[in-house]
Amino acid sequence: MIPDKYPPQQPKKEEVVSAQRALGHSKARQEQIAEGLAATSGSAVTKQFARAVAKSNRLMAEDLLRESGYLLPQSGEVRDLIEAMLENAEPDFPVDAAELLLEKL
Repeated sequence: MIPDKYPPQQPKKEEVVSAQRALGHSKARQEQIAEGLAATSGSAVTKQFARAVAKSNRLMAEDLLRESGYLLPQSGEVRDLIEAMLENAEPDFPVDAAELLLEKL
């Protein structure tokens, strides 16, 4: 369920970009804290809750980045990056997946 075309990226004011970055960093930090709680907690319920909080923060951060335009495969930079990764691919690099992604772009 990935769209074939995305709307053009709208320019953002510096205040908006700064707020998005701060929120993204906050979500990443909250994920780290929750993972730490899951690893050190003695209670199974607390571990399960902490893991859920960590995953939730990861999803929120990814959604924020996607909405900010950083994860949308709509720009030439993404294609250039994947092509460069293919050119310099390590033996364990998923070449088939990268080529499929380029076809989809």
